[in-house]
Amino acid sequence: MRRVVADLSSYYLLGYYANTKLDGKYHAITVRVRRPSVQVRARKGYLAATPEAITAAGRGRGLAAPKAGDPGLEAKAAADAEAAAVSAAIGPLAGYTREVPLRVQMAAGWKPGDAASAALWVVGELGGVADAGPQWNEGFDATATLTTPADVTVANGRLTVTRGARAFRIVLTPSQPLAAGEYVLRVGARAGPSTIPSREVLRFAIPEAPGSAGALFVRRGPTTGNKEVPTADLRFRRSESVRIEIPTSADAAGTARLLDRTGKPLAVPVVAAIRDDPDGSRWQTAQLALAPLAPGDYVIEIANGERRMLSAFRIVP
Repeated sequence: MRRVVADLSSYYLLGYYANTKLDGKYHAITVRVRRPSVQVRARKGYLAATPEAITAAGRGRGLAAPKAGDPGLEAKAAADAEAAAVSAAIGPLAGYTREVPLRVQMAAGWKPGDAASAALWVVGELGGVADAGPQWNEGFDATATLTTPADVTVANGRLTVTRGARAFRIVLTPSQPLAAGEYVLRVGARAGPSTIPSREVLRFAIPEAPGSAGALFVRRGPTTGNKEVPTADLRFRRSESVRIEIPTSADAAGTARLLDRTGKPLAVPVVAAIRDDPDGSRWQTAQLALAPLAPGDYVIEIANGERRMLSAFRIVP
């Protein structure tokens, strides 16, 4: 198992564009390297696409759409779009192969009945910086600043994290109503004047009401004293449970399900619910016990009406 995990944690994936015709036929591939004692794993060949398949795949990119009434091409276009959405959700997990000083997750949305100003929540968690000195274990200050792309500050948040804690959650207070649009979020942590502050920068867009952006994660397990703790580290263990939270203004809980890294639904129950907080925010939540799952990457799909959100996480040994 250690060899399997090591093999899947560090590798290079190389590809190329073939110059063969779009004939829909099978083409063999042979891969060789000049360096001795190197093992290469490669596909034996590939099935070339057809012009019709390329047209269907390009539907979501503004290219010619398949002919109306062709269920085969429409089904393939839908499958390609689904695969791309799942791949985009899992993509950020590639950054969890190494430790970083600070990780950040954010969620932005609109409170029920308030379309005049969006709200923003931030969760941060210390990484390797906590090992830089004992002063980090005595507590630290966390800050979050939201600016426009032109570097105009529109919201701030500050929190003193208690001794022994590694994660924090900040609600940003805007100096003016937050409109939909592009923003830059800067999050920092510092244990004292003698420490080097850790910083992280995120660029994102707040959608028009009632849309939302991002998701927050909560873990519970032996490492948290069986308490629910916000987390920005999306690596979990099978002894834990995970809850995903998304801002919403919907009244119904919607549905939630678990997908593997290819987008295939798994027969593992996910509990969907709606929660109202004292600050007037409403959250669509999805909770899952991880004991039945093997190490790997997974996606939780939360759907409510026409809205659909994919949030990925990783289970480690």
